[in-house]
Amino acid sequence: MAPQWAAAQTACNMAVRYAPLAKLTHTEGALDALHLQDRAIAIAYSDRAVLEWLTTNARAAAQDMEHTTSLLPVSALVAHSVAALEMRGTVADVRSADQR
Repeated sequence: MAPQWAAAQTACNMAVRYAPLAKLTHTEGALDALHLQDRAIAIAYSDRAVLEWLTTNARAAAQDMEHTTSLLPVSALVAHSVAALEMRGTVADVRSADQR
């Protein structure tokens, strides 16, 4: 199967852009809507981080994971994604490069 990186990047960018609108589609209370919005945004950033890692854009992957962890600091999804990227050196390499 040939990777369709451009189409995937477009889809991920749209998900990140439109995820904040998720709260407008729910009828739950304000706090529940904000939680759903944060989760939707975090998932969009996490998905894009994986794509960026696959396309060897480590800096962008690390930045997206930082957005993800700021929105959902306690989440199995986030913990798994961060651990996977750190295991492959993506997050650690970018952080050390930024400190130089």
